[in-house]
Amino acid sequence: MNHSHRILAIDDDPLTLHIVEHMLQKHGYEVFTAGNGHHGLELARVLKPDLVILDIMMPGLDGFQVCRKLRENPETAVITVLMLTARGADRQTGQRPGGFCPAGARPA
Repeated sequence: MNHSHRILAIDDDPLTLHIVEHMLQKHGYEVFTAGNGHHGLELARVLKPDLVILDIMMPGLDGFQVCRKLRENPETAVITVLMLTARGADRQTGQRPGGFCPAGARPA
């Protein structure tokens, strides 16, 4: 495994961020966290992570809006995004951000 992979986790729940950060660091990943969508977008632009783990349901910019903005920006459009949520939000809202296809998706 390449230990230089950068991962950005964006979630408004501090406990979830702590768990994700701890588990990924334990496996050698460089992990950055953001507590909201605006901060996450800024970090994504600056850090250019290999992966963004993104909560769907957040106040302010939700995960769908963050993902859409990442896809619209040429600097961040190629970043892989993993949508993470405790609920089946795509079924509730019917929304699909650019570059995200929930076909066959199940809540984590």
